[in-house]
This record gives sequence, C-alpha cells and structure tokens, in this order.
Amino acid sequence: MGLKSFIIQKAIDRRKQAHPFDSEAAERYTLPPDADRSQNNSFYFSAHTVDGASLLFRNAYRGEGRTELWVAYKDRDGNAWVNPKQEYDNGEKTGLELTCVKAADEWAFSFSGQMARVALDKRLHAEPTDTLDMTVFSGTFKATAPIFEFSRHFDSKPIARALSKEKLKRGFAQNLAAAHQVHYEQSGKLDVKMKVGAGREIVYTDVPAMRDHSYGKRDWAFMDRHVWIVALLEDGGDLNYNCVRYPIVRELQTGYFIKGDKRLCTDYYTSMDEYEKTDDVPLEIESHVVMADKSTFVVKAKKELEFQFAFEDSVYQFHESISTFDINGKKARGIVEFGYHKDRSRWDR
Repeated sequence: MGLKSFIIQKAIDRRKQAHPFDSEAAERYTLPPDADRSQNNSFYFSAHTVDGASLLFRNAYRGEGRTELWVAYKDRDGNAWVNPKQEYDNGEKTGLELTCVKAADEWAFSFSGQMARVALDKRLHAEPTDTLDMTVFSGTFKATAPIFEFSRHFDSKPIARALSKEKLKRGFAQNLAAAHQVHYEQSGKLDVKMKVGAGREIVYTDVPAMRDHSYGKRDWAFMDRHVWIVALLEDGGDLNYNCVRYPIVRELQTGYFIKGDKRLCTDYYTSMDEYEKTDDVPLEIESHVVMADKSTFVVKAKKELEFQFAFEDSVYQFHESISTFDINGKKARGIVEFGYHKDRSRWDR
C-alpha cells in the first residue's frame, strides 16, 4: 500500500469510528419538511424464488412532496408486469405502503394499483403494453442477517486505493462529502400474498430477499454510470457488489458476501469497463470477485428480462435486470442493475 492510500485509509477509519451506525434512528428516518428536491429517502425490496418468480418494489421519497415508484413482478411462467407511472408530485400517494415493524428486523408492506403487462424485445427489455391489471399484494420482510451499512461496515482499503489514484484537487473532499448518503442493505426472507387482475391469489413464503435504505442528497445528474449486482444463493448466501463512476472519481467498488452472522467484504472485482456498454444490461456477463481473505467467486449472470426506470427528465436511466447466476457452480437468482447518464461522453472518462 502506498503512502497516499495509507493516509486516506486512516482518515476513513477515523470517520467510521467517530460516526457509529444507529440502526434505530436510520430505520425511522423521515425527510424534514423543508427538504429540497435533491434530498432522498429511498426504500427498496427485491425477492426471487428458486423456480423463477421475482418481485421488486421501491418508494423513494424526495423533497418538495415528490415520490419515485418502482414495482415489477415476474411470475413462475415468465409473465411480467410493471407500474406504468413512476414519478409522483405534491404528496400524491403511490399505492405502496411500507412500515417498520421492528428496526433492523422486520418490515411490513402492501401495494394496490394498476400494473402494465409487458412484452419482451430481442434484448429482453420489458416494454409496457396498454393492458393494465389491478394488482394487490401485502406481506412481510424478516431479516436473516445483520444490516450492512456501506460507510461504516465496508473494508476501507479498496476505497482508499481508488481515491489514491485520483488527483485531489481543491474541493475534492467537499464534492465527495456532498455526494455521500447513508446506504445500507440487509438479507432476509419475504412472505407475500398477491393477486394480479382476475387471477387467483398467489402465496409465496420464505422467499430469498434483500432490502436497502438510502437517505441524504441524491443528484442523478452527478453520476456517470454504475453497476450493482445482487445474487441470492440457494444455500442462503447473499453476494452483493457494486461500482460507480462520478466526475470526481473513476470507479469506487464496495461489496460483501453475507450468510447469517458471517460477513466478508470484497477487495476488488472486474471493473465495469470490462462489460459491454449498450445502454442496457448485457444478455450475459461474467465477474471475478476477490474477497478480503483472498477467496474468489466467479460470477456468471444471465438476463431473464429487464425493466427500465428513468428519472429527472431521463437524465439518468436505471436498467433493472432480473437474472440467474452461476457462482462457483452454485445457483442463484437476483438483480444485475446498470445505470447510465444520458450524456454518453461521461461513460468512459
């Protein structure tokens, strides 16, 4: 480790010690009444059965009474639906309700609203059709592992290594701090009852799932692009890693493998520059992930279908791919998420 990287790592570790994570306060956080448009309080849940069904939903509360909504569902037969309206203003209700039952342990949720059936194109994009089905579901998420909060629980070495490669110009630290937000994730099991259109009620129990919660400043225009991979293994493990590019830093990598009380951080993995850039999620990708203890995962992901969500006049587009995985020969399902700024010149800088 070089001197610059060592100094940065020590500074990061001091900050982590000075600001311990308070799960109770984080779970109950709400936006202040005077929050501006850049402020965000986002809750995301993602669940995937072994036999091919997936459900994901997100309420992101923004300042000035705005809300961003994602709801997407794929059944075991390959049929899929997505919410046709994704942005709400003036405190308008989205139809998705989330309730913290017990901090860091249990959440309840319910949804009622119209969902659009989708058709798939050759790149497996889920294109909404004009056919709408009333969709109702409710259930609970129960944690199976502790919270992983990225600014406190990550390994400082990879972040220090990435920052040490950048030219620390005047204002670098301030810009980095301005982009910071609290972000944590947690593995669990999801139970849900749902009905789509005139179909019968469907019950899913003990579905492998994860959730995340983010709050603080979020400016989509500040991000160049990102990749986020969540693989929920059949044996109960959760492999989760991401990389993001900002104008002030080329690529930050963080991640972890967690199974019950066992938690291991990533050291480094395949750069997002190694993936094809087609303004969506590639049909297949392969990643090599090296953990802090130098154990490795070879991750092969194959896209089942991809939902697209765009915000702030499409300045930044999310591509949420439900995917199957082979991880060192073990099967998993989950998400491969790619994000792109609409200015393509920013993808490679």
